[in-house]
Amino acid sequence: SRGLGDVYKRQLQWLFGRYPASDQRGERHPALDERTKRHPALDECVRGRGGYRPPRPPSSLNMDSKGRLGVPTKYRDPLRERCAGRLVLTVNNTRERCLWLYPHDEWEQVERKVVDLPSFDTSAQALKRFLIGYDTDCELDSAGRVRVSAPLREFAGLEKRVVMIGQGNKFEIWDESCWKKRCDEWLVKELEPGPLPVELETLSL
Repeated sequence: SRGLGDVYKRQLQWLFGRYPASDQRGERHPALDERTKRHPALDECVRGRGGYRPPRPPSSLNMDSKGRLGVPTKYRDPLRERCAGRLVLTVNNTRERCLWLYPHDEWEQVERKVVDLPSFDTSAQALKRFLIGYDTDCELDSAGRVRVSAPLREFAGLEKRVVMIGQGNKFEIWDESCWKKRCDEWLVKELEPGPLPVELETLSL
């Protein structure tokens, strides 16, 4: 039988676009329903006429000298319909050097939760400093682009080539070379000894 590490690796491969979104019988992967449930833009790009099609891999994009990058076409209309193209960019708080891009209404919910965290807790304060301290309003322009400010570009080490990936209620924006390096590291990393968190034990992908 396959070990937990093999199962975990296969899940990562699928998440990073290196594993089919359907099984050998061509049936839709059950995790797609869960992943697309919370984000209309992602659901729009996955759902096709007469059924579902596999999601596209992470989008590789070019960023110009002014820090502008074009949101993939498949996301633009759903984002305009959901939040009038109003978005919020901030930094990742999980020690990864990437950015999080939220629809404005989704960010309002996240911000409310963060603000309500206890002020005397050092971890909560650190979270507030990063997430709220770096949050930047942006908007899709007529060409479907968003502008990434210089501080955010510096934080994520963004150069000309970047990658955008859907994460359910938000998008992640990575420098392309960093993304490829981290994917390789995640795929070969051994699971740390000890019990898995409850959330991972019950996670079905």
